[in-house]
Amino acid sequence: GGAAGSIAEVVVLPALVVRTRMMVQGADRSLTAYSSFGDAIRTIYRTEGVGAFYKGLGLNVLITPLARGLYMAGAELSKETLGEGTALTDFAVGMNAQLLASIAYIPRDIVVERCAIDGQLKSQVGSTASSAAALRTILSAEGLAGFYRAFLPHQLVWVPF
Repeated sequence: GGAAGSIAEVVVLPALVVRTRMMVQGADRSLTAYSSFGDAIRTIYRTEGVGAFYKGLGLNVLITPLARGLYMAGAELSKETLGEGTALTDFAVGMNAQLLASIAYIPRDIVVERCAIDGQLKSQVGSTASSAAALRTILSAEGLAGFYRAFLPHQLVWVPF
């Protein structure tokens, strides 16, 4: 499951980069504006090269198996504790598994999305040119809390599923 998850992340990362950049455009005049998904792909490729579509990949590939392992461990532990087979217990098992996996998923997502917008910003605090640079920047500028700033919204999106 962990290797398959990492492969899936490699495949979808370019689309995530484009989506993230399109979501933040308009938030600040310094951001590059794109007229369409295709325009974003062309502009990113032309101005930054193919590597821009894969910023954050290293951390993504390393953390995804850990996060999936935490999910499975949380699910198995919850099944042993709560049981399984009813809608309520199965929901609780999934919710607990997702909460545990979030320990790894949320910091991964924060770093990957910061890397995704790296070439779009005219000015920023520190560097997010790579996973390692983004980790250092977030830790030095925001502390550990910077890695969990999206904890509640993440739970509202993923816990029900």
